Amino acid sequence: MADTVRADGVRVPRGEAEGTRRRLIDLGVLRSDLEVAKDGEHVVFPVAHACGPRIPIVAFDFTPRATRLRSYQELLPDALREQAPRAFDTLGDLILVKVPLELAAHRAAIGAALLEFHHCRAVFHDGGVKDPYRTRALERIAGTGDSLTRIQENGCTFWVDPARAYFSPRLAHERERVTALAKPGELVVDLFGGVAPFGVQLAKKGATLHSVDLNPAATELAARNAEANHVQLHLHTGDARVVGATLPKADRVLLNLPHGAKQFLDVAARVAKPTATIHYHEILPAADVAARGRMVVDTLRHFGWRGRVVATRTVRNYSPVEAHVVFDLVGMPDL
Repeated sequence: MADTVRADGVRVPRGEAEGTRRRLIDLGVLRSDLEVAKDGEHVVFPVAHACGPRIPIVAFDFTPRATRLRSYQELLPDALREQAPRAFDTLGDLILVKVPLELAAHRAAIGAALLEFHHCRAVFHDGGVKDPYRTRALERIAGTGDSLTRIQENGCTFWVDPARAYFSPRLAHERERVTALAKPGELVVDLFGGVAPFGVQLAKKGATLHSVDLNPAATELAARNAEANHVQLHLHTGDARVVGATLPKADRVLLNLPHGAKQFLDVAARVAKPTATIHYHEILPAADVAARGRMVVDTLRHFGWRGRVVATRTVRNYSPVEAHVVFDLVGMPDL
């Protein structure tokens, strides 16, 4: 039979099956790659080799055991398994993976293995974030379709397209945390709102949201996400420095631009109420975190907003020596 394997076995009556199974395990000869078979009133155990004269061997047609793969790397050729990327992002029905340059010739094989193992729609090689819109340079290496996908996060639905507008699934917990801190009725300004993952979740909490982004595609997706989640957002397309001058004073200000937020502290100081909370993000070496917190406080004070750091949190590791850190600052006008 095409779907069976002829191999050595030990055939015993059903009543002796459990005792025989344990003995074969103790001897180290029971095969795990073949299914134990039933043969009338007997059970046949597949074995690796002879078990001695007191346990006679019979030839039998066994069914191969379906083995569950532990990772997509097991679908790759042996020579490629150790080098293949271990880290990747799952985004809706997509996978984004950064394939090292030295493995560029194997992108199709890596993509096919990820596609098969994770049963996704498409796999994209992630060439990194491009300025000024923080879009990703994506190359489809397996599957079908474009990079528009729908995700679920913290009870909300989001349409995202990393090739057109920035979105990071690794900030899901941070968005949940900030939403939990917010109170219904707050006025929140998100100076780098993207497709509005913070904005939608905060609006569902009962906050009034002003979400700003330089990228028109981000604003377009943010509007779609507001509609999908039945919330209202005040969406602004343009430079945060320009738009910020037109915004109302806020109870909470988000500065989620880790590589550039320090250039907009004057905008945050202008927008924030004296008692507001500011969430400031930056990529930093661990040794610099305390000093950076003091610098942010001093800079905001220079621009007229007085406050202090009440919490510092590592959002995620960014590199072996750097982390994405968020500082929570609370206004203290009497300082």
